Amino acid sequence: GLLLFEDLWPSFGDYDFNDVPLRYRSLVITNAQNQAVQIDFICDVKSATSGFTNGIGIEYVGLNPSNIQSVTGPIYTEGYITNNDNGTEAGQDNAVIIFTDNADNLLTQTTISIVLSSPISTDLVSASNFNPFIISDQNRAREIHLANKPSTSLGSSAIDNGGINSDPSGNFISSQGFSWGLSFLEDIPTPKEAVRISDAYNFFIPWAASGGENNKDWYKNLPGLRNLSLLNE
Repeated sequence: GLLLFEDLWPSFGDYDFNDVPLRYRSLVITNAQNQAVQIDFICDVKSATSGFTNGIGIEYVGLNPSNIQSVTGPIYTEGYITNNDNGTEAGQDNAVIIFTDNADNLLTQTTISIVLSSPISTDLVSASNFNPFIISDQNRAREIHLANKPSTSLGSSAIDNGGINSDPSGNFISSQGFSWGLSFLEDIPTPKEAVRISDAYNFFIPWAASGGENNKDWYKNLPGLRNLSLLNE
């Protein structure tokens, strides 16, 4: 998968979606009864273009922190994350794992291993419960999630950004359908610095404005969809 975030929420900023481009593979390891016993994330950040120091985390909605035995692999260098003894973030109702407190730490491939305290149903760690986010510029309350995903216990949906707020509802999607986080099941090129994603991908706006109903292939490598000169790859 690929996760792209725009780190100036709740304003749109340059809307180039290249601030935290996280590539990942999620591997769920099961026992003989097909219950999950471990989750490995093999991940890296494609490029470092943001002027902010951004953290990266995931929440498993409905999974208790006590369900986690240990977490190995996260990289912390900035000092604003506090963890429980098992490696989950302290003060959270659900299990939250902060991969790093600075996305630049993941420019080389890293494996985050989450060992469960006891076997659980794979439904509890399925895509529907997977809530990835970034922490913008070391402000722990300033989480940025995919559209209509909830903040964690430590996040706030009411962040002041100099009076500019394009997300008055606090659900990470504007009234026009524009989000601050995008998720793909394949790797795609990111827009060049300060190039709006709607300029790099010709049909992003009609896709977003339709709530994802129209132009579902807007990001594909198909004729007429991409402006290659405006993309990093």
